[in-house]
Amino acid sequence: MPRIVIADDDDDIRSIVELGLNAFGFEVFAAPDGEEGLRLVREKKPDAVVLDLMMPKIHGFAVCQAIRNDPQLKGLFIVVGSAKAYAADIKKVKTLGANIYLQKPYDLQVLADTLRAGISQIPASATAAAQVSAPPKKPAQEVSIPTTPENSLLQVKFWGTRGSIATPGRQTLRYGGNTSCVEVRSGNSILLFDCGTGVREAGMGMLREFQKQPLHIHLFVSHTHWDHIQGFPFFTPAYIPGNKLSIYSLHGTDKSLERIFTGQMDSTYFPVDLTDMMAEFKFIELEGPVQIGDTTIRHVYLNHPGVALGFRVEHAGKSVVYVTDHEPYYRLLGDNESSHKLDHEIDEFARGADLYIREAQYTEEEYPSHRSWGHGTWKDALNSAHAAKVRRLFLYHHDPMHDDESIDRIVESCRTYMRENGMTFECYAAGDQEMVSL
Repeated sequence: MPRIVIADDDDDIRSIVELGLNAFGFEVFAAPDGEEGLRLVREKKPDAVVLDLMMPKIHGFAVCQAIRNDPQLKGLFIVVGSAKAYAADIKKVKTLGANIYLQKPYDLQVLADTLRAGISQIPASATAAAQVSAPPKKPAQEVSIPTTPENSLLQVKFWGTRGSIATPGRQTLRYGGNTSCVEVRSGNSILLFDCGTGVREAGMGMLREFQKQPLHIHLFVSHTHWDHIQGFPFFTPAYIPGNKLSIYSLHGTDKSLERIFTGQMDSTYFPVDLTDMMAEFKFIELEGPVQIGDTTIRHVYLNHPGVALGFRVEHAGKSVVYVTDHEPYYRLLGDNESSHKLDHEIDEFARGADLYIREAQYTEEEYPSHRSWGHGTWKDALNSAHAAKVRRLFLYHHDPMHDDESIDRIVESCRTYMRENGMTFECYAAGDQEMVSL
């Protein structure tokens, strides 16, 4: 008798599927949330699992990923079911290793046939990671991916999380050594924030994903210091005719945005001219919010040498805030009403964000010797996240002197500080190639 775990927080659906699959000859173990579902999978070692996406405690994305990362579960057949049909969800769960995505409400006969076919087709030794099973004999009614989803979830991928200079090597393998670059998928729009060395791998990833499809990429540049633009000449999509690249930032202190990008590719510094890039370019010097489809991108001035911006992305009730290269005003102006007002403006900009990406370059011990360099500490990031009441904080712009073990110690210090000060948001250190779905 095939053994199935179903994890779904909808009591009615869970009961109907459990009874229905029992009638079709399956032994079923049911869980009301992702945490219990994952526990049952590890305890019962079933042949297949049926996961809801939006569950309490641990959502379906994380459960799917945890299963695929467990060597003892590598042959498990995973069906993800949801009433949603957003392209981002479908693509994400398959990237994480789901075999089939079915839309609710389930046709119990189709679900049973899908499970039997999937279990029979995956050998015990299969790696199964990111593979999609062949369709069963009876159509499984898998959801087709819409080409222009208007209200899909925001998805974030870190391509570069290091500050100041790239730091490749054995000691930075886990958190990465590429400088600043973050990708945000919003509907069918591709947004990039900064183009440090991480943008090279971002570009290659897009080419693998989209093949020869023409792309329109929106690049938002916080400021034009080297570590935020040095990867741009290696951004492969910019060399492909038919692609479009809109670049947004402020007018420089003494040069236009276009002139700054043209200047870094002067023959003195680089053998390829900007005019050799065959994509269609548009340079937009920001004056107010930017509207891209159903997504709004706003900006705020940061406290950093020259001109620098933070960005807030809002889409379908979700928000991502990107604040890098920022030295809190109270650090330079003193602990007074004026500095508190300015710092409060940054906190308000991040108010209620689902994901707050905030630079945390220094420890408190390191800061005094780096005062006025335009960066803050991990405590500054935590205090801002707490004041802004965000859901999740990702520490970013890691100092080039901080190896993986140093960043681990910083995260531990953060969590201790949070417990001591009643802070309840989630806190992580961002790492290259890490993905977050909102």
